[in-house]
Amino acid sequence: MFAFSVATFLAELTKHEPAIVTQMTEAVNKGRTDGVFFRFEKTAMQQCPNDSIDYALMEKTDKAAVVEADMGWSDIGSWLALWRASAKDEQGNVVAGDVILEDVKNSLIHSGDSLVAAVGLRDTMVVETADAVLVAPLSRSQEVKKIVNTNRESGTSFIFTRPSTAPGEAIPPLSCMTAFRSNGSRSTRRRNSPCRCTTTGTNTGSWSRERRR
Repeated sequence: MFAFSVATFLAELTKHEPAIVTQMTEAVNKGRTDGVFFRFEKTAMQQCPNDSIDYALMEKTDKAAVVEADMGWSDIGSWLALWRASAKDEQGNVVAGDVILEDVKNSLIHSGDSLVAAVGLRDTMVVETADAVLVAPLSRSQEVKKIVNTNRESGTSFIFTRPSTAPGEAIPPLSCMTAFRSNGSRSTRRRNSPCRCTTTGTNTGSWSRERRR
């Protein structure tokens, strides 16, 4: 975890990786507001160096200090991490949407558009949206990137944030599944009903499928 003031961050990044600052400044200045979103200018973003803060800045700055801390923090970087961080039913399942379960344990089942029924699953993730269905062992959730790469090579790509159907339409983050109530093995949240979760964040789980020819 990194902590810094905006002024210090920009000053150090300008010193060590000025191309990133230049391109992102252009991307912001030429960007536009679209409902609840801000969309960076596409060309500037494409020309921005693809480098992480670790390599671009933290390995180069002479203003860094390391402090040991135990915060119990997770960036929820995978479906397995999301399952671990979420509230579970008596069988260890994390359930969201219109779902029916029979003899399912320690699994993550997410329905975004249709009824999902599962029988006899163990340690499995099932994520359904209007565009795609993902099924995998929870222990291999990090390998989703292989599917993304394979489909890009074949001319089809998956975008992890499902676009809204109208400007200004709110898209609940998948972390909202922790706020969905369950009654037995079936979620009581009606499809398309408002989300009551007060947590906001990156929508890590909604898939949109876009076919490029």
